[in-house]
Amino acid sequence: MKNSTVEYYNEELFDWNNMLKSYQGEAESLEGKLFSIIQRNSIPKLAADAEGLMGKIVEVRAEFDYLTQEINQQLTNLQKDKMQGQLTTELIDQQNEIRNKVFEVEKEYIDLKHTSNKFLSEHP
Repeated sequence: MKNSTVEYYNEELFDWNNMLKSYQGEAESLEGKLFSIIQRNSIPKLAADAEGLMGKIVEVRAEFDYLTQEINQQLTNLQKDKMQGQLTTELIDQQNEIRNKVFEVEKEYIDLKHTSNKFLSEHP
């Protein structure tokens, strides 16, 4: 049972890593499009709105980086515990904490992505 839990946790962590990499690429693309609007637009309000969205994208990308580090550390810890033959409560709690953070940042990113895409569609 413990090994199946460790395997599940590993799969979950790998899935999150892949998701975060994908989101990083999308966010980078959005950031570039917003930057393009800022460069070519002389309307101060429009540029300020684009800059505000870019700032939020930069923040969420930093959260992606931080979570990726936490995920990689958790993968390392899982391997150690697996070799020791013991899954600790601390490790289970950490997995749950990472899961909650991933869900939170994913929701934040999806909302930001929709807001940014709406802004971009209104200001091609």
